Amino acid sequence: MHVLVVMTMAMVMVSLMACCAHGQFLAAIPHAISSLPPTVDTLSMTLPKLDIHASLPGFALASSSLSLSVAAGTGGSFLPSNAIILSNSPSLYLAPEPRRLLVVLEQMQLSSTGDHRSWAHRVRKAVGVKEIYARGPNVVYDMPVEAYEDFAAKIGAADVDAHLLPMPAQPLVAVSANATARVARIRDTVRALQNPNPIISTLAARVSPTNIRSTLEYITGVTSSITTRNSLSLGAEEAATWLRTQLETLGYDVEVQHFKSGYAPNVIGTLPGRFETTSVVVGAHYDSRSKDLYSKTNPAPGADDNGSGTASMLELARVLATSGVNYDYTVRIGFWAGEEQGLLGSKAYAKKCRDADLDIIAYINSDMVAYRPSANAVQLALMERDSSTLLNDALFAIMELYEPSLRTCFSPACCSDHASFNGQGYLATGVFENCGPILDPMYHNQGDVVDRPGFDIDGELATACRAIVAATLSFAGIDPTL
Repeated sequence: MHVLVVMTMAMVMVSLMACCAHGQFLAAIPHAISSLPPTVDTLSMTLPKLDIHASLPGFALASSSLSLSVAAGTGGSFLPSNAIILSNSPSLYLAPEPRRLLVVLEQMQLSSTGDHRSWAHRVRKAVGVKEIYARGPNVVYDMPVEAYEDFAAKIGAADVDAHLLPMPAQPLVAVSANATARVARIRDTVRALQNPNPIISTLAARVSPTNIRSTLEYITGVTSSITTRNSLSLGAEEAATWLRTQLETLGYDVEVQHFKSGYAPNVIGTLPGRFETTSVVVGAHYDSRSKDLYSKTNPAPGADDNGSGTASMLELARVLATSGVNYDYTVRIGFWAGEEQGLLGSKAYAKKCRDADLDIIAYINSDMVAYRPSANAVQLALMERDSSTLLNDALFAIMELYEPSLRTCFSPACCSDHASFNGQGYLATGVFENCGPILDPMYHNQGDVVDRPGFDIDGELATACRAIVAATLSFAGIDPTL
């Protein structure tokens, strides 16, 4: 029989003291925690042999051989904040072909988010089974791998406003010291500048709200037949084909990555730099969803989520390709599918990059960058979860230099594609339209269209796009001979 235990960090410390009273000092657990990078605050630990030494209501601390390994989760990405999982059968979960799966559901952080307990009850009612752990906006379920699709379909059809986060079946990959040092140098260089680089400023100023609107109108169905870009729909396939054509027309080398049967593909455009083997990756998911996560037909125009990010990436692609400037490092621009179903497309691409040992300076994500309530000033948030503190510092410096009037901040919003790269050991973060939780009242709604109050192309979206252009150029580097 396999045993799975979920604990908070506080419970670990209480249990450690209880264990010491029994003459059992579990030195490996605090050592494992203290030896991790400071950005890792959510852990999954496994012990091959399980002996219960101390217990609390619903929880237990176990030890025997004290052979532990970090399995997954940084910054609250895959487990509720400060949670630890102990198992006596780690091979069921951590293997090339695992037999069991941990799935975290997170309540969407909307400005109107209600009581966590009532939300957890609705989730429980929708799936018909009880979670193994619930705390705040998170619940954790344990299931056979083959049960996941049915589980996800029930969640998708239940209108419970939940993000699905299947826990990966491989350990976290550490960020290399070289990658960290490189981004630190870029950050320090930007901070030392008294004035913006004129080439970067000139190129950022070429961002065209007219072009952005044109992209949005096509992918939301104003000038096309697309009614939804759900990853399982024909509309998503049409959007992928259109994006591929746009990139090829601009002169990009285009890769179409089919990552899961029945799903629309990832589309990645590559602009080679002088040092082709090192790259900057930027991206956005182009899929959309209605309240029903798996509906192929429900209207889901997704202008803000995530037509706005998609349009910002395509405009970035246009600015870079038509700049007449050579770049030091290769730029890869990704358009991901399957984000709404659990970051499926970006996970597949990030894993492919890691398997190929691709040298990536940074990954920058663009998700929901167009909605601004009329009372709010233009602002741009970076993701405080699943992200690199160092990379965020560098981006804040870049935005302060090139968009000095822009209000910058953090957002606790959950679960976008930067987490996929973070999990593979790449420095990653994302940009988002506002500080705090999601404010857009049309989130995952058929009312998420371009022409509506608060959808701000000329202000919010164009500013976000200029900031992304400046950041991409700062990391990609400009040939100093030009």
